[in-house]
Amino acid sequence: MRAAAEPPPFLPMQSIIVITSRHNERYKALVKSFARQSESGRIILEGRRLVEDALASGIEPDLLIGASDREEDLRSVVDTYRVEAETLILPPDLFRRLADTVNPQGVIMTAAKPEYGIDRLIVPDQGHYLLLDSLADPGNVGALSRSAEAFGFGTLVYKAGAVSPLSRKALRASMGSVLRQRVVRVDNTEDALRVLIGAGVTVYALDAGGRSLSQESFERGPYALIVGNEAHGLSDSVKNSEIERLSIPMRGNTESLNAAVAGAIVMYEIGKHPCK
Repeated sequence: MRAAAEPPPFLPMQSIIVITSRHNERYKALVKSFARQSESGRIILEGRRLVEDALASGIEPDLLIGASDREEDLRSVVDTYRVEAETLILPPDLFRRLADTVNPQGVIMTAAKPEYGIDRLIVPDQGHYLLLDSLADPGNVGALSRSAEAFGFGTLVYKAGAVSPLSRKALRASMGSVLRQRVVRVDNTEDALRVLIGAGVTVYALDAGGRSLSQESFERGPYALIVGNEAHGLSDSVKNSEIERLSIPMRGNTESLNAAVAGAIVMYEIGKHPCK
């Protein structure tokens, strides 16, 4: 008995556009838009794993870009997730100009930025909250996002003008975690604190001069943790508030910990206690 023939690839060939010249108008527009990602309202996901994480999370692509020497990877992604978005194929040198990594993996996806405003800050059954108080290093933002997912912090809050968890470097550093979390953008920290406290969320700020974490007794949440800027610490609005501050007891002559490490330690302790 003859084996059934395999179904043809899903990739609709008519949706593919091949660009070979850096003078192509579409390509030049892409280069400009990628350079202004923070203003575009879109996210740029680079690498097969990150693209697949986004598709598995239900994020709808508006454009896929593949390097011609890695076209099989692109076709595999499209066939697996039944993607119907417009697809561009570029030679490796043009693809590298769009990439943000030293060794590009041959697949890039763009999509609408999946973030919310302060009116969607409080949503039931989303775990604890992590507030990023003007962090400057996207690597720290991504690492905090990864720890937040691991310890039950389902919502990330950041202030307009600071590093977004959805920036290219932060996305990569998160290893895709941020794609499975709610990202909320606020104009100022004070409004976010007012909404959280008004909803009955217990808020802590990480501060070297605060109460020792070893002395704190957590109960059922939800909780919110504020992590301040790497160089300057908490913003004045947080320092001037009545929020409880926590510090991490340390031995030896160590003065402080990296923001991502310190945040992960406190989130681990809080994460032992589920939300109500």
